[in-house]
Amino acid sequence: MALVVEQKPAFKTLPIGQQFICVVGENTGLLISEQNVSVVATVHVFENSNQTGTISQSTYKSVPNSQGVCIFDFGAVMENYVTPDYNGVLSASPAAASTFHDVAYDSEVGYHALHNIDRYCYGDNTVAYGTVYFELEFLGGNPLTPNIVGFNTMYAALDTLLIYNGVLYQTDPLSYKDVLSPDYGYDLDLNGYINNDSGSTFMTDMPKTLYARPEDYGTVALLNGLNKQNYSFQTYVNTVTPLLNSLNYLEYTWYNAGGLDGSAIIYNRQSTGGWNGVAPDLDYPIEAKVRYLFAGIYPANLRATEAAFEAALTTDMLYYTVQGFSNSVAAKTDLYTINIIHDCQYEPVRLAWLNKHGAWDYYTFKKKSVRTLNSKRTDYQKLDGTWNAKTFNPNVNQGGMKSFKVKTKEAIKINTDFISEDESVWLEQLMTTSEVFLLKDYFVGGGLEVIRKFNEPVLIKTSSYIKKTVANDKLIQYTFDIEKSFEIKTQGA
Repeated sequence: MALVVEQKPAFKTLPIGQQFICVVGENTGLLISEQNVSVVATVHVFENSNQTGTISQSTYKSVPNSQGVCIFDFGAVMENYVTPDYNGVLSASPAAASTFHDVAYDSEVGYHALHNIDRYCYGDNTVAYGTVYFELEFLGGNPLTPNIVGFNTMYAALDTLLIYNGVLYQTDPLSYKDVLSPDYGYDLDLNGYINNDSGSTFMTDMPKTLYARPEDYGTVALLNGLNKQNYSFQTYVNTVTPLLNSLNYLEYTWYNAGGLDGSAIIYNRQSTGGWNGVAPDLDYPIEAKVRYLFAGIYPANLRATEAAFEAALTTDMLYYTVQGFSNSVAAKTDLYTINIIHDCQYEPVRLAWLNKHGAWDYYTFKKKSVRTLNSKRTDYQKLDGTWNAKTFNPNVNQGGMKSFKVKTKEAIKINTDFISEDESVWLEQLMTTSEVFLLKDYFVGGGLEVIRKFNEPVLIKTSSYIKKTVANDKLIQYTFDIEKSFEIKTQGA
């Protein structure tokens, strides 16, 4: 006798913002024949692939349907335990820290936002491991207590899964595991997010050609060190042989009007805030956080630590490229080109938003922007003169209408440049995201004296996004309305 998981996710790595369907049956007919019968599912979420470092444990029940199976959806449950990453990381396991201007992250005296990292940073909250255990219970399930509902000895379990804070749209294609299995899911390799060849992408849908100012910060993310087979995770034992599927380095190459002007390689190591499993780095393959890696790739991130890049950027750099490579020196990602915007006629506004893959996307709105202060006042009538003194003094400061409280928020109307259709499709995610930040410019100082300088939460107030095409609209340009999340503080009366 046994419980049988008839249907489950097809792949071992999955965005958890989707249906997570499991169908559980039983091969002797107990689910149909017994009284008060149900399948009890215990959902476990862990920090490590060996099922240690428990984040959550919760239990759910389902009764059999007319076909004698129990159907569960664990998507909404497990989604609660992976969240966006906002900050840098100081990690003891593995021993690595993200840096800002080469100052290591510290939550108390050396804070920096994720967007401002120099090189690499773990996804400390974006990713986790999970599994589900199934047990059967019915009236008399435990022979020692035949008159009460109890557990039978039958059980089943899923393999350990790697889940991350991504979502699927209804239009995202799903794939069956094979022709003999009802298991289905989102095929990360088929869609280019398992970084194993030059056609792979970072965890983003941004175009391969981008634009940024020398003052702009930003990151990309990738799934780090995954097996292509079953899209699972490495059970790698540290030797002198490196992980072939891990990101070994990002290569940056920059150009001026005369052509190639320089290059730099930034290795993915614990010493740079990352992890690659390459000796002499310590080996922590069981840690979920090493599977989701952020890298600072925009000009402001690079100029803080790469002197040659800084020198070229502030003189005559036109554009640079970035591409990931494996330990076998094979291209691991597609080639991305970032064109440098040296002059802006208007005050630029740079936004960062959480994309559908759990990473951050960025865009600099460099056309005309309009800032508006919107205030709501609570007024009252104050008595004229000094009524509680020895003599009356008709002091004009004492009377008339006064504002007891002023609540003010700043709103900004921002405009894109003329953009491509690819950029237009990509910017749709700005309309659907729940997290948006206004990013500030490059800062010359270090990371100890500044806490709240670099990012500020905002709300997208634009309520509709008309999809534009070259065929319909010739030139594509969008306007967004944003509002700062915090009120401007004022003194109370």
